[in-house]
Amino acid sequence: MVGIFTLILFLCSFSFAVEQHNTVFPITETETYYSAADNFYDSTDTQRIRFEYLSNYTGECQIDIGDTTNFRKYFYFYGNDNTFSSYTKYDYKYGRLEYNFNCTKGEKYYFILYSYLSSETSYYFNIKVNL
Repeated sequence: MVGIFTLILFLCSFSFAVEQHNTVFPITETETYYSAADNFYDSTDTQRIRFEYLSNYTGECQIDIGDTTNFRKYFYFYGNDNTFSSYTKYDYKYGRLEYNFNCTKGEKYYFILYSYLSSETSYYFNIKVNL
């Protein structure tokens, strides 16, 4: 019985995004879990999740993306382009991905995380900003 209680308490300590689509999700300093299956933006492309970060800091910021299943993911940085029409940088990696950029207090920055394989869209990853 203690094991089940401990597992429930452990799972409750994580912040999971609810299943929601056609949303640009905020990135904060609090680690939040997402999956492409639960949080894709557009039903014509169910492998991409859109994010935004409203900076409350001027200096170097870091987007920190982790997972426990080591799946391949692409990260696209759009700078201040809220239309997501032209990315300025991208990176891809298996497992943890960290992206550093200069941010200005009061500015919004936009990102897409893309699950490379459609078979991996149900895998969860966590994302947060480090200042």
